[in-house]
Amino acid sequence: AHVRLSSSAFHILLLVAGAAFLLTDAFHGNVWFDESYSLGIANHSFADIWYYSSGDVHPVLIYWALHVLNLVFGQNITIYRLFTVAGAIAMAVLGYTHVRRDHGWATGVLFSFFALFTPYIALMAVEIRMYSWATFSVMLCALTAWRIACALREPAREGSVACVQKRAQGKRLLAG
Repeated sequence: AHVRLSSSAFHILLLVAGAAFLLTDAFHGNVWFDESYSLGIANHSFADIWYYSSGDVHPVLIYWALHVLNLVFGQNITIYRLFTVAGAIAMAVLGYTHVRRDHGWATGVLFSFFALFTPYIALMAVEIRMYSWATFSVMLCALTAWRIACALREPAREGSVACVQKRAQGKRLLAG
């Protein structure tokens, strides 16, 4: 059983099952107030989105991405929802591409599992807002920062990130 759970095929099967789970709630036309704001902003030009969103706490890039989808597909709520679900799935894939490699198969599988099947994530993944892509971005930055910190702390070895270690030569890691 251990061999099956630690296999890449099992992890990929988990990602597919989780994606299917998140997608089950993505095909409806209901829109709540916050989503209507996203839909309204997506109708404006890139310049207007920048202007109107300058006072908003949400990242402008999400509205630009929705605007691109609007230009390609028209104002299609299902496409917008699929885009936000893609952010949650992308975060779960980090369990396979980053966490598994850096922390082992069990941690990677658990990361992907919780990224896909936590009820709050399942709820937020289908909302036409920035939440899923923001969590993906923050997690990618955190994992990258972890890799950089490890490269700064460890002596150069084969298979490590050579470019990071080369840039780090002569610099100190503030955390220790």
